[in-house]
Amino acid sequence: MNPEIPQEQPKKEFELSYQPFDPEAELKNIRHGDKETRNAKLENYKKELIRQKEGIAEIQEDLEKQIRENPDLNQEELMKTVLAKAPEYRLSENQLDLFKKTLNKYVIRHQAVRETRKQYPDDKELFKACFGKEPEGGIEIIELPASLHWRCHGLRDYAWIKQQKFSLPPDQQKLTRTDLKLADSSGGCLVLSCLMPSLSNAITVENAEKKPIESPRAQAVLQHEEQHSIYRLFKEQLIRGSVNQLFKNPLTQKLLIEELSRNQKPDFLLACLRSEREHIFNKVKDEILAYYKGIRPLEYIKEMLLRPSMEGGSYDYFYHAKDYLENALKERLTPEIFKKNKKNIEKILCQVFIEEYADEIIKAINSINKLEKLGKSQKEIIYLLITEPLSRWDKLVKRMKEIKSPKSKV
Repeated sequence: MNPEIPQEQPKKEFELSYQPFDPEAELKNIRHGDKETRNAKLENYKKELIRQKEGIAEIQEDLEKQIRENPDLNQEELMKTVLAKAPEYRLSENQLDLFKKTLNKYVIRHQAVRETRKQYPDDKELFKACFGKEPEGGIEIIELPASLHWRCHGLRDYAWIKQQKFSLPPDQQKLTRTDLKLADSSGGCLVLSCLMPSLSNAITVENAEKKPIESPRAQAVLQHEEQHSIYRLFKEQLIRGSVNQLFKNPLTQKLLIEELSRNQKPDFLLACLRSEREHIFNKVKDEILAYYKGIRPLEYIKEMLLRPSMEGGSYDYFYHAKDYLENALKERLTPEIFKKNKKNIEKILCQVFIEEYADEIIKAINSINKLEKLGKSQKEIIYLLITEPLSRWDKLVKRMKEIKSPKSKV
């Protein structure tokens, strides 16, 4: 009988010469020991966590600088920057892997932008390839490391792109007054898809209105829209369930029905709706950082995001989601329970998506102000917050202030 041959262990991709700090694993470790030991571990955890977050933000800022100086760097060359600072900030294998995947996305997108521009050096031909027809007015295309920024000097061309008319059947492509009005009230937008799949998430468009690219407004729009593109590279990896996903589970649906039928405090319903709100907060976070990069005052950003749709607001996400949310609940409750709780459900929707929503946005924007007072630069703030869920911005800043100015012990 042959002796068993030991199986060769798969080689780790990253050979770490240091003890990594994995936030999830470290948090579990805090539970062990007596109270004094746990408190000491918790304090150390907070310090290490903030230090690592600041380090990751610093690395992202360095990567952006490198990419701007030499957009053609490959993934391996860019990873050298990450690996050089990994020991200092004790990056875990998972964090290194996430950086690698992010940089791979950048390289693929950059190559798509570069190759497309070589294939279509004529602006009008590229417009037709991406959007299905030749432009009616003047256009400019600015090639950025991972995106193409289109400046439309004609409102109809901008409206055609913004309203995604190129993706509709021919009988639905005519621009309406509403389309033109919506376009006229907008300065720019990110195009999630076009007729060239390789450029998905790699096109931003500006309503240029015959303004030169050197003008302050044009520069602000360019920075705003480019931030949207950068956000989609460095955004946090979150797994969030939507209302529909949560209710697919028969057990959760049963718990909700029991909760409402017994007139209990609607804790489960609140949890479901707050989970759904995280999807909206991802969009809000993107807009806050884009406006902030476009050098907009914080009060202006707050006013823009909280302006109701009926007053001309462009970011009243609840206004557009209200019917969907009510229908999702209606479909998953018995008609009797929904009818009995309709007013209560409407009240809870307003609590979660109007009252709490506004409070969270105000806290988030105030967090930027607090980071500025801590001496953080605009870029440092953007990269600190880009990987942090909006609902945790305030908590992050509080921890940073505690680390920077610890309470003196008597």
